[in-house]
Amino acid sequence: MKVKLFKQLCTDPIARDCRVSCEWYHEKRGSGYAYSAKLPGNPDVILHWRPSRRLAKTRPKIRREPRAPTAVCMAVLFAILYMDQTGKGLRFTSRRGLSLRALGNRVRAGTPHYQNAVSDALRLWQQLGVSWPDLDLPPPIKRVHYIKEKGRQVVQLEIELHSAWAIECAKMYRFKIKLPLPMHSTTQNMILKTMTEGSQEGIEINPYFAKVSGNKKCAKELPYVPLETMVLVKGWYTINGGRLEWQRHPYPRLKTKRVPSTAIDMRVWRP
Repeated sequence: MKVKLFKQLCTDPIARDCRVSCEWYHEKRGSGYAYSAKLPGNPDVILHWRPSRRLAKTRPKIRREPRAPTAVCMAVLFAILYMDQTGKGLRFTSRRGLSLRALGNRVRAGTPHYQNAVSDALRLWQQLGVSWPDLDLPPPIKRVHYIKEKGRQVVQLEIELHSAWAIECAKMYRFKIKLPLPMHSTTQNMILKTMTEGSQEGIEINPYFAKVSGNKKCAKELPYVPLETMVLVKGWYTINGGRLEWQRHPYPRLKTKRVPSTAIDMRVWRP
């Protein structure tokens, strides 16, 4: 199961951990959006929020809004783009069917927790637009049609995808990314970035990890490498038939003290 993604979504990924907060400010009148925020760790990417009165009446929010997308939100978006690209249609028998598709048929994907997370992601993508330096896209989902409901349980739903996202994926895609991706935002972002950029040498540690995670620890003086994330990324490459190796530059030898290296080399064999 591989999805075509355009360059900006891979080189400047937008998933953030739910603990990472954005500083939202009011947009100018006439812009079509109510709030905007710079993506934590990557101020070149701007998030735009357009509150929906229709959603406020029909679908109560689960988490505080506005907010940045999480790894689960991105997984739902990738699953919707994949279904649209393969021509299988965007009609699902239930939220459970969409959660299984988005999360890779995992054992727990059909539980109420993941179904609520999928509903929250559908709500987010109807209100959140994204602007990269050379690309401005509206919210990817125009509308979710809940065709039939039985009590509180959704029996069938249909998603209407915005044509701008489908067009960008069709004409500007760099690589086909194998799904599912890990449900960890920094790991997911690193996979997208390394799959697109390939092998690199002399990567500055702090700016690189700050850009893919939005973590404030990366702005500290000492170079910060999230080892757990690197292990998960290497594991994903191994499982899917690729390989990733990274090596930290040797410590510079000084007479006074030992200073940590500020750069790493990364070699990538794509699956």
